[in-house]
Amino acid sequence: MRLFAVFVVVVLSQGAMVAQAAELDINISDEAVRLSGSWGIRGNLQADAGWLYNKDRGNVGHLGIQLVDLATGGQPAIEAGLGGRVVFFDSDVRNRSGSALPLGGTVRFNLPEADRFQLGAYAWFAPDVLSFGSASGYRELGAYAGYEVLRDASVYLGVRQVNANFKRTPSINIDSGLHVGMRIRF
Repeated sequence: MRLFAVFVVVVLSQGAMVAQAAELDINISDEAVRLSGSWGIRGNLQADAGWLYNKDRGNVGHLGIQLVDLATGGQPAIEAGLGGRVVFFDSDVRNRSGSALPLGGTVRFNLPEADRFQLGAYAWFAPDVLSFGSASGYRELGAYAGYEVLRDASVYLGVRQVNANFKRTPSINIDSGLHVGMRIRF
C-alpha cells in the first residue's frame, strides 16, 4: 500500500501540471487521514485519485474518472458528477484485501443566500460482479458541510462510511464517522 501512496502522489503532481483546474483535499479524524486530488482532463471530464488510511482498520486507494457539470440552470447552481473508480482496499481487521470497480457520483452546491457555505455528498457502489479477489462488494458514502475561507480554499466537517464485503466473511467497516478537512483549488 505504501507503493500505491507514492503512485497517488506522482499522479496528483503530474495531473496538476497539465490540468486546467485542480483540487487538493485532505481530511483527518482521530483514527484516519485521507488525501485526494482531482483535476480536469478535457472539457467536463475530471480525473481523481486518493488514499485513505485508518490506523486500526486498513487502507483504501482509488483512481477515478467522472463527467462533472451543472445539474441545474438556475439558483442554486448544483454541480454533479457521475463516473467510475478503480478501488484497492486492504483491511487490517481480518487481513483481507481486494479490489472493485464502483460506480457512483458526487453532488455539491453553495447556498444561494450565503454563497460561501457549501453542502455536498458522494456515493460509490460496487456489487459482487464488480468486485475482485476475495472481495464481494464495496460501498462508500459521505456528506459534508463547508465554508469557503477564500474563494479557492475551504474548510469542512464531513461524515463518511467505507465498507468492504468479502466472500465467507462479514462486511468490514474500513472507516466511519466524523472528520474535518480542507480543500484547495488551483
